[in-house]
Amino acid sequence: MGSRVLTLIGKFMGKSRYILAFDAGVRYFKAVLLKADKKQPDLLKTVTYPMPLEFHENVFQDSIPKYLLAAKKEFGITNAKVITTLPGNKIISRIIKVPLMNQKELNAYLDLEAEQYLPVPVKDSVLASVILENAEADDGTKQMNVLLSAAPREIIMDLYDTVVSTGLNLDVVDLPFLALYRAVFSGINPEVPVAVVDIGAGSTLLIIVKDGILKFVRSIKWGANAITQMIAANMNLDFVKAEQLKEEKGELLPVNEQIIDQEKLTIDISIRQATSELINEIRRSIDFYRTQERGNNVERILITGGGSKLKGFAELFESQLNIETFSFTPVGEEKLDPAFTLAYGLGLWGVEKDV
Repeated sequence: MGSRVLTLIGKFMGKSRYILAFDAGVRYFKAVLLKADKKQPDLLKTVTYPMPLEFHENVFQDSIPKYLLAAKKEFGITNAKVITTLPGNKIISRIIKVPLMNQKELNAYLDLEAEQYLPVPVKDSVLASVILENAEADDGTKQMNVLLSAAPREIIMDLYDTVVSTGLNLDVVDLPFLALYRAVFSGINPEVPVAVVDIGAGSTLLIIVKDGILKFVRSIKWGANAITQMIAANMNLDFVKAEQLKEEKGELLPVNEQIIDQEKLTIDISIRQATSELINEIRRSIDFYRTQERGNNVERILITGGGSKLKGFAELFESQLNIETFSFTPVGEEKLDPAFTLAYGLGLWGVEKDV
């Protein structure tokens, strides 16, 4: 994607070569510390903190300052470039086709025409656009594909004020789809179309990439909390106990295996019941991509994110979607927990811009 990326806000301030990237999810706050290096990203440390289970609208404003300060102390830094993103359900993104133009012309065009592509009032939003690739219409007209995104201005400014209250500066609010792309494809360039599924507790991100180009993006309103809720319902547990049981014993059992342990069987059934909705949504998205790309099919799926860690998850996806599926773990100085995939991709933005 050889174009200038317009992030939702920010431009690097100061001279620190440390990059603190954080992903404030529904269940966990994840942060990584990287140092810009011309040869390769230097991953120094990671931290994670549990978010309050009693979710409410102000939970992020209450928790982010506390956890940022804790991360700052744990990392042993006084200053860093700070990068984050908004949850996928707070950002509207579309891949659109527009006439061929440069980035400056595109910005002017979208100032006037963005509302025809987005179901939100542009005047209350911050826009971001990325030129993905040049294309050609059926009639030979030159076009280009653009990732257009919008987020509520008020939410972004609240996030900015929240981070600044810790003594740090919020340099960049990046797009989650680009962070996911960066985390996965900065080191690989597969020859076949690949779908990447990042499963969080509250929502799931889906991107499809072919020949190194982002072709499809979607935020799905399904998160791994749905599995916890299903376990709670099927086993008559409260959410906290069901979450603990999922984390300690959650796994999908081999289909051919005769199961005697009733608890294991109930957990397995609960996972399959809850996950069927996500798999159906992914199937619809892949089918849509195939129709848009004139028969090009996704040939590989990578699953990542904190919600992907259940044993047997990749096998379930492969059997249900009939597409080769693998678990993905980002690699820096060490292999990371897949829950850090998004945070690591955010950090790579800072590394790329600073070297």
